Amino acid sequence: EIMKNLGKDPIDSKPAQSISGVITDIRTAVIEGNSFYFFKTDASEKTFMISVADNTEIVTYNVGDIINVSFNESDSAVISATSITK
Repeated sequence: EIMKNLGKDPIDSKPAQSISGVITDIRTAVIEGNSFYFFKTDASEKTFMISVADNTEIVTYNVGDIINVSFNESDSAVISATSITK
């Protein structure tokens, strides 16, 4: 149930967007056996998340790295990133 709702807000879902910014905070969590990275950038006040299964390179990212994040805008506190690149 947590996995179904985490980072998703189907009612308030908006079109795809992307931003570029510097990682200001990055943390990990294991939820229902899946590893996730949660991160913030200087380009947005939102917290983004991505599964390691969806982007294995995230494990090499650190605070200070410049990244490009693609996501579907949402009013949720945590937004699921669809892709992240350096």
